[in-house]
Amino acid sequence: MKYIFISDIHGKPRPLRRAFDMMEQLAFDKVVCLGDIVGYGDEPNECIRLIRRNADIVLAGNHEFAVCQKRSWLTSNQRAIEGFLRTQILLSQSELNYLNELPLTHEVDDMLFVHSTPLEPQNFRYPVLTPGGRPASEPFQAVQDIFRAIDNRLVFVGHSHRPGVFLEEEPGEFVSVADDNGVVDLMGRRALVDVGSVGIPRGNSPATFVEYDTDLDEVTYHVIPLDEEDYH
Repeated sequence: MKYIFISDIHGKPRPLRRAFDMMEQLAFDKVVCLGDIVGYGDEPNECIRLIRRNADIVLAGNHEFAVCQKRSWLTSNQRAIEGFLRTQILLSQSELNYLNELPLTHEVDDMLFVHSTPLEPQNFRYPVLTPGGRPASEPFQAVQDIFRAIDNRLVFVGHSHRPGVFLEEEPGEFVSVADDNGVVDLMGRRALVDVGSVGIPRGNSPATFVEYDTDLDEVTYHVIPLDEEDYH
């Protein structure tokens, strides 16, 4: 079985279309969208249409929750708040209803799909190897704590806009695995896979989507080429 994972499109249909064009060259079984279809960008309607047409499993992200007024905007930055307001204005009631009905998690076999971390997913924390002395109120969750609390072997997330894999090296001990060559062999181990962002990569990260082959137990990162217009 081969899955394609996409996330964090943020109202930008151009890179999303490019990703779907790239997928046409791949053999796969299902497309999973891990949320944040909307927010920031000016074309949420087209992004929702593309996702509804092409994705088999679709989850809610923090931007869907904010636009549907399921969470407070108080902790969001000004750019995000402007995006929430713009998206609410642009969307029809039927599209808002669609976003409002999206689930937070989905499980298949030993895999768990979620926008952020699976512990209290409505709080939209970021997975890290260690919170590093950060206050408990900050939105971070240690990978070790996540896997102590769940039975799933694999967790696929978005949210951070930075691709990467946390792989269990020893029981209960995880390491961050570089994906320089685009392919990560999970070797039957427990892992949390951040699929990155289609629409708004952060830092030095490229725009990406992920292919996961259950037979080979391999994660492959595909880089989506962006041009200057995609960043506006």
